[in-house]
Amino acid sequence: MRYAVFSLVVSVLGAGSVSAQRFVEIGAGWTHLASSHALSEKIGNGANVRASIGVPLTPRVSGRLDLAGTFFHRKSEYFPPCPAPGCSHPFYTSDANAVLGLTANDLLNIDQRGVFYLIGGPGVYLADGRASELHLGGDAGVGVSIPFGGMHALVEAKVSRLFGSTTGPPWMVPVSLGLRF
Repeated sequence: MRYAVFSLVVSVLGAGSVSAQRFVEIGAGWTHLASSHALSEKIGNGANVRASIGVPLTPRVSGRLDLAGTFFHRKSEYFPPCPAPGCSHPFYTSDANAVLGLTANDLLNIDQRGVFYLIGGPGVYLADGRASELHLGGDAGVGVSIPFGGMHALVEAKVSRLFGSTTGPPWMVPVSLGLRF
């Protein structure tokens, strides 16, 4: 894995002979987020965006550097002072949250055409909500890349897992649509 990450960084930043083989991807979509550990909190689904740069390493393996963001709202129930006999309904506050990630993923083509692929790799995530937290984590998932007119249309789903305890969601499932140039 270290070799793949090192190869990706060297290829993307350096070699002019590979510059024609580089690819750029953009994508956006919907994200399912893990529930919070606190019973009084509710985390809904969110939106995601991604910008990536990659390079083929072998005919079946590519390396890709992803900069991605997931944006969502967290609803927290609070208990205001209520006159007797008490509150008749729950009260909530809602605040905007984000998880930003920088990941070095490997893409493994399952078929010879490169239409179906597996994706996975390590990353660093900044969970920004009530407090900013830096976490190590990882991605694993699947994708479909359909060529058309010199580009590729993409559909990708992966699980992004943050390691360690967090005040935000410990994992997310971004599902995105995108284009590869």
